[in-house]
Amino acid sequence: MSLYQKKIGTYDKQQWEKTVEQHILGGFTHVPMRTAKLKTELIDVDLVRGSSFPKAKPKHGLSTVACLALQRLLFLPLYRKWWIQQTICN
Repeated sequence: MSLYQKKIGTYDKQQWEKTVEQHILGGFTHVPMRTAKLKTELIDVDLVRGSSFPKAKPKHGLSTVACLALQRLLFLPLYRKWWIQQTICN
């Protein structure tokens, strides 16, 4: 189950999220460390009104996705390679 969640999370990311994740995984060796005074009186806006980062809208509507899913299910033997790619554990 976590494999599918990971795949969905990968497709759901916007370009800036992918870039930040690559920098985190690669390490921040070239980024200088800064010191700052924390202002505890400020309110976290994300806690008040939800996430401020927009998410990408789906490319296909629900009916299109349902038709494609039904098509792949009905023609399972013809889509053998696709099913193997989707269900294999890496």
